[in-house]
Amino acid sequence: MKKGILICLISIILILGLILSILVVRHFKHNTENLEVGYAKINISPVKDGEILPVPLGGYAGLRLADRIESDIYAICTAFRDDSGNTALVYSIDILGISEDVADEIVMAIGESVSVSEDNILLNCMHNHTAPEIQSTIDEAKIYQAFLTEQLILSAKEAIADLSVCTKLYTGCLDIPSFSYIRRDVDTGIDPSVPVARFVRKNKNDVLLVNWSAHCDTFASTDRTAVSSDYIGVLRKALEETDGVNISVQMGACADVGTSCFSPDKHKYIGKEAYGKALASTISSQLKNLTKTKIISNVDSVKTTVGVAVDHSTDECYSKAIEIRDLYYADRTEEYQQKCSDYRIANVYEAAAILSRSRADKYDNISLRAVSIGNIVFAAAPYEMFASNGAKIKELSQFDSTFVLGYTHGRKGYIAADYAYAAGGYEVYSCIFEQGTAELLQSTLSDMVKQLYTPELCRHSFTTVDYDENYHRLKCTLCEAEPTYPSKHIFDESYVCTVCNEHIHSIQELTGFSGLSLSCIGDSITMGAGIDRSYVDVVQDLLGAKTSYNHGISWSTIGHKENCNCEHSYLPEDYDHDPMVYRYNEIPNSDIIFIYGGLNDFGMDLPLGTIEEETPHTFYGALNLLISGLRQNYSDSYIFMATSLNYFDGYKNDDGVTWSEYNEAIREVCKKHSIDCLDLYNLPFDRLIDTSDYVHPTQKFTSNVLAPAIAEFIKNNFPRYYYYNGCVRCDEGEKILYENLFVDTIENHGKICTYDLQSKEFIEKESDWYSYTLINVEDIKEIRFSFTKEIPSVAWSYFFYDKDNVCVGSANITEGLVDVYVKVPNNAVYIGVLYNPLNPYGIYQAS
Repeated sequence: MKKGILICLISIILILGLILSILVVRHFKHNTENLEVGYAKINISPVKDGEILPVPLGGYAGLRLADRIESDIYAICTAFRDDSGNTALVYSIDILGISEDVADEIVMAIGESVSVSEDNILLNCMHNHTAPEIQSTIDEAKIYQAFLTEQLILSAKEAIADLSVCTKLYTGCLDIPSFSYIRRDVDTGIDPSVPVARFVRKNKNDVLLVNWSAHCDTFASTDRTAVSSDYIGVLRKALEETDGVNISVQMGACADVGTSCFSPDKHKYIGKEAYGKALASTISSQLKNLTKTKIISNVDSVKTTVGVAVDHSTDECYSKAIEIRDLYYADRTEEYQQKCSDYRIANVYEAAAILSRSRADKYDNISLRAVSIGNIVFAAAPYEMFASNGAKIKELSQFDSTFVLGYTHGRKGYIAADYAYAAGGYEVYSCIFEQGTAELLQSTLSDMVKQLYTPELCRHSFTTVDYDENYHRLKCTLCEAEPTYPSKHIFDESYVCTVCNEHIHSIQELTGFSGLSLSCIGDSITMGAGIDRSYVDVVQDLLGAKTSYNHGISWSTIGHKENCNCEHSYLPEDYDHDPMVYRYNEIPNSDIIFIYGGLNDFGMDLPLGTIEEETPHTFYGALNLLISGLRQNYSDSYIFMATSLNYFDGYKNDDGVTWSEYNEAIREVCKKHSIDCLDLYNLPFDRLIDTSDYVHPTQKFTSNVLAPAIAEFIKNNFPRYYYYNGCVRCDEGEKILYENLFVDTIENHGKICTYDLQSKEFIEKESDWYSYTLINVEDIKEIRFSFTKEIPSVAWSYFFYDKDNVCVGSANITEGLVDVYVKVPNNAVYIGVLYNPLNPYGIYQAS
């Protein structure tokens, strides 16, 4: 009996143990991290219907058209999918790069075709200098762009179809110090650490990712018109054959890194074949050193757009580029080559790149992306990153393996590291952004990587929670996480941030011209032909104006000559000279409007006419229409005009009219319409005006003579009848008229008159003490005393008081002074003014 009971108990225990074992197995199976990895390799050589497309090849200055295929080029797509079905696509593409707008179109097309979030797609390019240039506008380039898009979509579909469970993951950094070098005079040392990840897949070839960094231009050095995958193609083929892996190379931070493509004696060039095979052999020999890593099934991403300052490079940099350009086009070969060497500018194409930088926009947008696959992260940037910046991102990362990708989803060119600026050179001169941008972007990418590295593996959804005038700060709506970096506002025309949609105001009292806008309408001199900074730019700087608008057009006239037969071979036959009399209403509403023209009217023999005329077909008539139209359309603007410089004193045009008579017409019409006229014709300039071509002023003359004369004229004549209390970014705010602050000495004798800045009203009180006026100056920076008649003796005295009625500054305004500006002490609240009854002709005003 007892034996039977014992057997029964043992059976029950065995059954329970079996059930428990099944449950444990099911539990672990359920909690296994299932990360799937897929791979596809698609040919993207420019061949259509068996014929080579003569597409432009990227990578060097000048047009190079493909004429043969030396080796096929490929697009490789590696797909990753986590347990939740979230998918990422990491591309390796054998072309130089893809501009951001084209990349946006391609990524959108890929995302829609395979239902993958656009934020999870990385288009990393090999920076291949012997591959098609899809930015070109020629038909073959457009055809190739469409073909490339189709192939990238196809590779995504094939990679997703190839998805297979990753059973093992090996990561690490290979040590490869001898295959590259810093190609600059200042050798900061390469980054020999090469991140690698090897995904072992069930029943399929392993996928090997290698984050290599060295310029892909070895083959282009010997054959510039053949399409080739360069040494990258050789590297991939060798690893595929020796290790049986599917290989994808991600090009990293190699803006200042070149390949050591020479034999040990440093004399014989070994070429891409020997170099690629040797590099593959070195990588293969170190794969055994990789570390087995935990598989985490999680795909996540973050994208940030950073507003960065565009480099308004030094005049010296621009003048060097101009000198090189002019020597080149003058066929002064030896001098040109010597200056290129002296200035460290590679050639005329680099000089042209320097000169073509836009000075209109102060900021540009750079989109940075990071995608994490479990404990592996890809930090991607759309520019040529220096090795030191890439190394720092890897150093600060907490991920098991950090791939730093340059040339990804955009082509912003070189962004030079701080260290490079002391020596200059191609990478520095070609960078269009201000020094320090590389480090700002490096820091932002590091913080993005840090943001993705969260134990909770939260898929963040950020919203703006705080902001100031320069940055907005984000917070995750799901897990309350906050990025450690603030994002710079990128404002649209209405000063609404395009990232966080906040309209940030910076309200302050603006003095002088800091709240004002300036518009200039004119010809090529206004445009700034032949120089880097027009007088419009310089005048804005000298005034400290908020905004300036340049409406200068080369060959523009004031009037319109009918049936003009001017023989200028470089102008179209139907060119009408963009007369200002027809286009003045294109000027935006501005506080100050300046007109500068007439030279082209003189040169094309526009009839002078008479001052009574109002017709666009004579000079007098066009001036009348132009000025009266401006005054009617811009009634609140200060409008003035200038005569032209005295180039042709005594000269006559083909109609027998002198240059002096055209300028006299400008003076007469300005007087007729009661607008101020700046007489540049009679200013005491040197007889020989400093010009580049007998007409257009040089940069030196523009910056040192012409622009200061215009700025000084504005300072002396502009009716500063209000101060501006408002937003420095937009026009929200108010202009407070100075007339509310004028205090007439006769009317206010015996009164204390306080101006309340809140109610905008005077508060008057009776006083027995002298002829005294008191005004609240708590928010005023400057007091200006003006006198309409000569001062016979000491005129007025002033006294500043703080909130405790303690005098904190005083002085007399003495004989001989006409305009006196007095700075208000920081702790002053009121000013008292004591008048001299013998001089009741003064006023004072706040500014």
